[in-house]
Amino acid sequence: KLILLDSLLQETMKLKCLVLLLLNQMNYLSGDLLAFDRNSTIISDEASFESVTSFTDSSTDQLDRPDQEIAPKCFRFKLDRDIQEYYSRSDILPRLKDIRKKYPGESFTDHEVTPCTNEVPDEVCELFASKGACLGQFMELEEQNYVPEPIDETWKRRTVRMGEANYHLLFMMEMCRETCKTMYGNTSIESLPKAVQIMGGFEDVILDNFKLPIHICDLSKGFTLAARKRILELMVNINLQTKVVPKLHPVGFEKVKIPRSMYAKILTARKRGLRESKYMIESCDNGMQNCGRVVVSNISQECHYVSNENYWFLSMEPNTKQRIFEELKPLAEKWIKNRIELVGTAIYGIRKYTRGAYLASHVDHLKTHVVSAILNIEQNVDEDWPLQIVDHEGIIHEVILAPGEMVWYESAKLLHARAKPLKGKSFENLFVHYMPRSLNWYTDDFNMLYEPTEIITLDVLDQSEAEYKERRRKVKEERKKKESEMKDAYNQMNTEERLKQLARQIEIISKG
Repeated sequence: KLILLDSLLQETMKLKCLVLLLLNQMNYLSGDLLAFDRNSTIISDEASFESVTSFTDSSTDQLDRPDQEIAPKCFRFKLDRDIQEYYSRSDILPRLKDIRKKYPGESFTDHEVTPCTNEVPDEVCELFASKGACLGQFMELEEQNYVPEPIDETWKRRTVRMGEANYHLLFMMEMCRETCKTMYGNTSIESLPKAVQIMGGFEDVILDNFKLPIHICDLSKGFTLAARKRILELMVNINLQTKVVPKLHPVGFEKVKIPRSMYAKILTARKRGLRESKYMIESCDNGMQNCGRVVVSNISQECHYVSNENYWFLSMEPNTKQRIFEELKPLAEKWIKNRIELVGTAIYGIRKYTRGAYLASHVDHLKTHVVSAILNIEQNVDEDWPLQIVDHEGIIHEVILAPGEMVWYESAKLLHARAKPLKGKSFENLFVHYMPRSLNWYTDDFNMLYEPTEIITLDVLDQSEAEYKERRRKVKEERKKKESEMKDAYNQMNTEERLKQLARQIEIISKG
């Protein structure tokens, strides 16, 4: 279908460029990638994976080593890499030692430092740039962007204005950085539109909100096209999401002690978990985390996307996690002055970070991670590894946790990060997340294509909480009334009637 479409669009370059962009947009929405070569030929998403030897599956013993005589060379930012990314669907990256088992006699080195280049034909980038796309001003193109219907009536398509963060600007920041840098490289970032500033500008190294240097195109740092897309979307969503989340605590975060009995239970569960299993490589969120990198084999010159082995995970027993949920819930509600009732949504644990790990600035899931806690369980560090967090007044803080300490924070509202690479052997945390029980809370995570039909304020939550408590009061009263009526009716029965009633109840129970 795509090849047929491509053949029909050869007459005009402009129309072809628009279709290429729109095809990418539709595939970005679904998480897929199409591959492009330098002549802008559309490569079918059914392209054979036999030509791609980059190892992505963690089951290394299931993969036969390809013939070195026909193995492709290391990809160079275009077709090979796009196909490789399209077929790389595992979030668990392989370890380098597993790759070595399949390549006896070979050594591996980190991929060379890669500058930002155009990921689609230069003609496409130059055409869009000439229309103001590098500044988010090609509104004719933005209007052609396909946006699916929202998941429900609580969301609507976001109204995009000239120069604001929009989809074609995001496309240019991902796919046409070389052209945009050539055009605006001599312009100070302060003189560029706010949307461009939010995404760090057009340089090869940008800074996140906590001044963490991000080598946004460097394969040796793990920044594939997918990782670049991830960090840029994070930067956009941070700016938009924080505006729609109500403030629940005066400051937004607070460091406290983990309840002593709970900490003891967690340490016991950790010890038991290490006896029964071990820490496993955690799924990689590259872009936000520096969890992967590209290495090259010295003989076959093949590229492999491997784990940095700095994010590990130890599972916990369901019963232990449920007890943590239940014991922390009243403390979480007390921390927000019992303004709303909470319900537990997720508990991650235990996550172990190792030397060099960092987390870029981000906010957590809008739907489910509203009031959260980080519990530090163990650490073996050369120096403190702070959590950077911005309070409700816009002031940056660094929170230092010791084993047995925890921090409450509004994780969907407040920007936070671990912007300094960990210096030390390990740092182990457990994460607990809660959301409002209210039915009026947001029904999905934030996406730059949509905006809430109604921004949920604290007043809205207060009213919803009051309505919920009133409904619950009425249900309790009705239940109490029925129980009283049943008791009165039972007291008025004689012995024979009571025995018949009991027999009927036994019969109902026996029938299931």
